[in-house]
Amino acid sequence: MTLQIFLCLAIFVLLIVLYVTQKLPMGVSAISCMLLLVLVGCLPAKDALAGFSKSNTLMIIGMFVVAAGLARTQLIPKVSGLVNRVGKGSFYKMFIGYLIVDLLLAQMLPSGITRFAMLYPLVMGMCEELDISPKKAIYPFAITNIATAAIIPIGAGATDYAKLNGYLESFQIADYSFNLLDPFLSRAPIFILAPLLSLLVMPRLAKLDKVAVGDGAVEKLEKKKQKTQTAVLPPFQEFCGYAIFILVLVGLVTAKSTGIDLAVITLSGAMLSIITGVVDVKTAIKSLPVKVTCIYVGGLALSSALVSTGAGDLLGNVVVNLLGGITNPYVIVGVIFLVSFLLAQFISNSSAINILTPLVIATCMALGCSPIAPLLAVNAACLLGCLTPMSNVAIPIVMGLTGQSFWEIFKQGLPVLIIVLVEILWIPTMFPIW
Repeated sequence: MTLQIFLCLAIFVLLIVLYVTQKLPMGVSAISCMLLLVLVGCLPAKDALAGFSKSNTLMIIGMFVVAAGLARTQLIPKVSGLVNRVGKGSFYKMFIGYLIVDLLLAQMLPSGITRFAMLYPLVMGMCEELDISPKKAIYPFAITNIATAAIIPIGAGATDYAKLNGYLESFQIADYSFNLLDPFLSRAPIFILAPLLSLLVMPRLAKLDKVAVGDGAVEKLEKKKQKTQTAVLPPFQEFCGYAIFILVLVGLVTAKSTGIDLAVITLSGAMLSIITGVVDVKTAIKSLPVKVTCIYVGGLALSSALVSTGAGDLLGNVVVNLLGGITNPYVIVGVIFLVSFLLAQFISNSSAINILTPLVIATCMALGCSPIAPLLAVNAACLLGCLTPMSNVAIPIVMGLTGQSFWEIFKQGLPVLIIVLVEILWIPTMFPIW
């Protein structure tokens, strides 16, 4: 093993430790490790910094501003009002209404805690009105909120395929690429099963005793909710918010045929949102995904270093040897999915994705198989991190809201394993690896 391979692997392990322990913000960890790769000679500075100027990175930045503009419209408040009128008096009618609202919002807003802060008072109010324990609804609602985020390719979901293509480019893989709809197709069972399990199964697994809300979580989230509320837009800006969002989506879908760069499409939408007054400059700047961008660019730098030093080939060969020559696509994807799912229960989903993505690509290169299904499996599995307080920031908040213990949360969330099984069978069927 050469010195550069050793140093690259050491930095890779360091990044994993930093993500797991969260001693530093994830963005700081990613950029720090990127700089270490440059300082020890594993990656030229120009290659490390190139991630900031990549089209995919700029496209993600522009899309976040466009999504922030749509969030200022009255789409969600109008839908919530309709739910109250239609489902009043029936738990299942009202709850399915809020799950639908949550599904819609989860496709547009990338911040899970913001979505939860906007909608949890409505669900809590429903429980109080119907005189039932919040245990019956809050955690199932949070699972749908977490698991169904950014599945449909609108808002943040429209950037997933670009991120994955960026990783493939960093590994110099030209034979395979992701399409806009691939992440959606891979997670389609989650989009269907998560709300159904949250509605029909998980409420039955909760104790129905009424409990007091604890930890001051309601007060904290109420402040968060108030911060997300903005003044009603004038009719012209309201119309522009919808129109710009739709035009950007059409542009992304037709980009291959029109030849327009993805970054140009979303950045144009971001500028139009500011010019038309849908978002002001302060709001636009606040919506910029600085942490997401740093994590993404840091991940790209690590991927490039793994390739250039040969460390990626070494890791891939190790995993191939562990698989023992297995070529069954369901076994390969299943192992990758289960490892990703388990890791996501102890660290954040974005951390798990960034840790596993380079390793999985290196493994696929060593196996000589398509990386499409394995990478989609990593993303789908990591976004199912919702069974422990360490997996997602919403889970400890749920425990504070309902008074549930760790084991109550864990047991109520076990139906998620049904989704895991379906996904393991679904992904390699839809995306053959050989």
